[in-house]
Amino acid sequence: MELTVVIEYMRFWKKQKGVEYYNFSERGVLAGTHSPNIVLQDGAGYMLDWPGDHERAVEHQRKLSGTSDPQAMPTNEIYVPEAKCREIYSKSDLTSIIEKSCSKTFFWQNQEYIYSGSCHKGGVPLYINAYRVEPLETYKGPLTPLKYGPHFEQVDLGNRERSYAGMLLTNGGRQLVVCAPEYTFKQLDVGKQLSIF
Repeated sequence: MELTVVIEYMRFWKKQKGVEYYNFSERGVLAGTHSPNIVLQDGAGYMLDWPGDHERAVEHQRKLSGTSDPQAMPTNEIYVPEAKCREIYSKSDLTSIIEKSCSKTFFWQNQEYIYSGSCHKGGVPLYINAYRVEPLETYKGPLTPLKYGPHFEQVDLGNRERSYAGMLLTNGGRQLVVCAPEYTFKQLDVGKQLSIF
């Protein structure tokens, strides 16, 4: 797992209520001498540098606190290094989705995603929205995969939420299905943020 992501998880948990014990050091993580972990109020422990443990801890904490408010504990924000942010932005090709139901994809932590929009200032992305995609042959989601036109006909009829979820795309001869939820990728500027330590 990339160190920038682990550090962002650490900073996230420092702001959360209901954490009994923190065991992490940003310098130790960067030096490779420290494995950060947290313990929640009920004694459940999570290793923040293990793939998937941050997400499991968020879900566990939501159950403990009884909140379902996505703003209370956001899990759909993904922080990536500047180079990855630029790579994702280079995949912006919504015209291909609309006209040909095809698009470029990118990978992050062994998951494949498709660009769905962005906000930028002066050519620099402030955030990028994306959906995870799955090959049609392994897709087990609740929506029947449909190409762009039929998909948005169903949206207009009120049979689907207004999003790309459930849309069928092609990529290099492969058929891919767009899966909810939508994620927000943001640039993590570790150099500037760690300079205060």
